[in-house]
Amino acid sequence: LQQQGQFLRTYLQQRFALSQGQRHRFVMGQIDDELLALLQPSLQSLQLLVPLVDKVQRALLASIKEQSQLIDKSLVELWHQQLGFFLLPYESALQLCRLWTHEQPDEAPPISRWLDLESQGWLLSASPVSAGAHLRQLLWQRTSGALLTSATLTFAAKFDRMLSQLGLPQETPCLRVASPFDYQQSVLQVPRAVPDANRAEEHSQWLKEQGLKYIDPKQRSLVLFASRRQMEEVCQHWQQKQPKWPWLIQGQDSRQQQLQTHQQAAKQGLGSILVGLASLAEGLDLPGELLNHVLIAKLPFATPDDPINATLAEWLDSRGQNPFYSISVPDVAIKLVQACGRLVRSEQDKGAITLFDGRLYSKSYGKKLLASLPDFRRERP
Repeated sequence: LQQQGQFLRTYLQQRFALSQGQRHRFVMGQIDDELLALLQPSLQSLQLLVPLVDKVQRALLASIKEQSQLIDKSLVELWHQQLGFFLLPYESALQLCRLWTHEQPDEAPPISRWLDLESQGWLLSASPVSAGAHLRQLLWQRTSGALLTSATLTFAAKFDRMLSQLGLPQETPCLRVASPFDYQQSVLQVPRAVPDANRAEEHSQWLKEQGLKYIDPKQRSLVLFASRRQMEEVCQHWQQKQPKWPWLIQGQDSRQQQLQTHQQAAKQGLGSILVGLASLAEGLDLPGELLNHVLIAKLPFATPDDPINATLAEWLDSRGQNPFYSISVPDVAIKLVQACGRLVRSEQDKGAITLFDGRLYSKSYGKKLLASLPDFRRERP
């Protein structure tokens, strides 16, 4: 394996002129025959090695359980632990080699494959662009029935994107159930003066200069950014202008500690401003007075350099589909619903959502995004 790794490093250095920090993604995930030939021996070696290491580890575990006086238990426990540390990366490497050498059928979605040159060396990555085939094989074909439920399964009242992602046929029975919440108690506002967020520098500058007008330091607010770079740049400016405001910015302390501080402020009737990225846009439950206002910096489109989405987009394009309307718009609609869903968690909850992105009204797809959102009152201050 060490020798094969050296052959592979030499080939990558000669074949790909990358500088540290750069990435090469293979179009449609297709690699050349020479690279495939270099990976095949590593696959064969790992297919031999992994079962052997696993077998030895299981034998060591059995000997520990036997309580035999013929072995040094502490030494065997150490060997068992060390082999476990070895086995995990070997298993990952085996799975990676399988993904790099696996040939997908022409009609199936491709496997995305890419290279990164990092300070430690070359990093090979691979991922299927769709989980549909795996779910069909491992779940749908093995069960007589399944009930899937979530608040974010539709785009513009249709289940097409979800069914495609899960590998389910379009005729799968689906039901959209109305919410018991009175969303008219809350308002969705998009300031008229805010620029489209695809003009990144102009948008960030506007947030620096105007964003604070929409934040009340006496309320419990959640500010969501789609870009760490923009969050750090804008928040640094905000903190300089209002250093005494109750800022809780993701990365400056642990998430658990920040949530505890936020909840404690609510109990005391004080303001708190949680600021974060996508991890705070889903799965975060702040009912009642724990949250009065959700502010969203921009529509949460996936980054354009995401290798998995880029490969999937190429595949859809090759099949005559529009990747932007097939993937990007439905996905951003679901993420937007999730982000807005932080505000209303019960029948009594109400407040405001402010979206700093004019594309919701200036772009043709904005109407579909609006149609996917709950029936908030809408304002354009």
